[in-house]
Amino acid sequence: MLEMAFYDGIRHMVATPHYITGTYETKADEIREKTDVLNSHAQKRGMDITIYAGQEINADAQSFSALAAGELLTLNNSKYALIEIDPQLTDESIKNALEAVFEMGMIPVIAHAERLLASGRNIDMIFRLFERGTIIQVNADSIKGDAGTNLKRNAHLLLKKGLVHAVSSDCHSPAWRPPALSVAEKEVKRICGGEQTKKLMYINPYKIISNKDLV
Repeated sequence: MLEMAFYDGIRHMVATPHYITGTYETKADEIREKTDVLNSHAQKRGMDITIYAGQEINADAQSFSALAAGELLTLNNSKYALIEIDPQLTDESIKNALEAVFEMGMIPVIAHAERLLASGRNIDMIFRLFERGTIIQVNADSIKGDAGTNLKRNAHLLLKKGLVHAVSSDCHSPAWRPPALSVAEKEVKRICGGEQTKKLMYINPYKIISNKDLV
């Protein structure tokens, strides 16, 4: 997967294994250690690519308690926390969950926000979250259409409405959601133009891992 990412032109990646209470509870130290091993492997193979430690945190009370206690990882130890939300939650529950992250002094990044529209939710809710300062991320495979027609439509709608901050691979394996962005980049450029594509796929993601404000 690392080689696939490198040859696709990717130079910075955040490792974000799931954290779901009772299901996936990998310790932060283990993620940091394995990230160091992977970076060492890349250097030995002559690949100019850097992997940063992080987690994809499920929006539930116990996970948020661990996040508040400093037991979970934000994206490269920044103020940005990657949050996965069950699309079946009510709008009010989603709002309250994300406010809880803000109250911790962090900025929530909604993982694959296009899925929230898949349950028939009005895009106005995404707009309100965007206006609040929540970071909206969409998946490359959704943009390409590899995740189905509905998610492609949702991802394109968010892009057209200017409600996306970052595009990511959300890679899981060499075959299923591979670590590749170049094909999605062409589609984003077709929809949004060159300058906005740079912002969504280069500038904003680098600001996130550099712990800088997005503008």
